[in-house]
Amino acid sequence: MAYLLSQKKITAQVWLEKERLLLESGNWKAPETRKDKKQKNIYFVDFAKEFLDNLEIRQNTRYRNEKNFEKHIFPFFKNYKISDISTSVVRKWYDGLPKDKPSVRNNSFSIVKRIMASASEPDDNGNSLIEKNPCLFKIKPYHSKKNLTVFFKRTIR
Repeated sequence: MAYLLSQKKITAQVWLEKERLLLESGNWKAPETRKDKKQKNIYFVDFAKEFLDNLEIRQNTRYRNEKNFEKHIFPFFKNYKISDISTSVVRKWYDGLPKDKPSVRNNSFSIVKRIMASASEPDDNGNSLIEKNPCLFKIKPYHSKKNLTVFFKRTIR
């Protein structure tokens, strides 16, 4: 417990020192008004590509994600800033995916949901690119149509 308190004290001291330096340089602004302008102007595709490149996943999963991104995600979101993507925008994109390909729909949605979840996570300063993940609506789960053979145990009388 004492260790955690000392870590919090050190973190607070570092933050106070940064604030003091900003104040002395004449660049201080209230923390809640400081959202980095660069953050507000990040395009979805730039953030998404960096996110996908840094995922620790198997090679075949990476290949599938990249193909889904190029074919089903990039064309729709290429001109969107990440801060401009709302639930209605995601819903419009999702509704435009091929209805006869449920695995593509679900995999693509999963990718976008993970990207947006990452964008909603606060950084070290407590700032996030977006307030909340806009992908919080339910989608129909995909179930493969693989043929299953069912064996019944025969009872002997």
